[in-house]
Amino acid sequence: MQVQSKFDPATYYVVTSKYVRICRDGDKMTISYGQLPEQAKRFMPEIQEELMAIYTQKHPLVSCKWCGKPFHEGANKLYCSDECKHAAGNERSRLRQCVQFQTCVWCGKEFQGYNGRKYCSKACKKESMSANRKEDTRGTWESHLQEKLQQAEAQGMTYAEMQKAETLKMVGKVVI
Repeated sequence: MQVQSKFDPATYYVVTSKYVRICRDGDKMTISYGQLPEQAKRFMPEIQEELMAIYTQKHPLVSCKWCGKPFHEGANKLYCSDECKHAAGNERSRLRQCVQFQTCVWCGKEFQGYNGRKYCSKACKKESMSANRKEDTRGTWESHLQEKLQQAEAQGMTYAEMQKAETLKMVGKVVI
């Protein structure tokens, strides 16, 4: 978008989503929106007003999510300063680590712990993990083995002969 200066007919501005280009008598100066408030101070007061009007049109005033102070919004900016951003991050972290009453998923006992804890103690966690591991591996392996033995018996072979035949199918011809 091109905007003619109200005060200086030889000056116009090219406004994009990332910068403002000031053009006057063949001279061009490009200023990014992040630098615009500081760079505008270098111009005459009338041009400063025009530049800041363009800036405020692109970046309206919003309130800081932490302190409530008004500031010109930027790309994904929620806070007016790095201090507010860090203070809000620290508060979120503190709340995330808030101690609460929870119920152990293994023994059902109520305990006080940080958000996200599932077990009341290391012993409960260890018991739960080992029990789950035993169930998974034994149940799966035993049922798989029984199924393979039944298949071998149905084909009139031993388990070893059936495994050898399956391996040869996968690999193809083996020459020694």
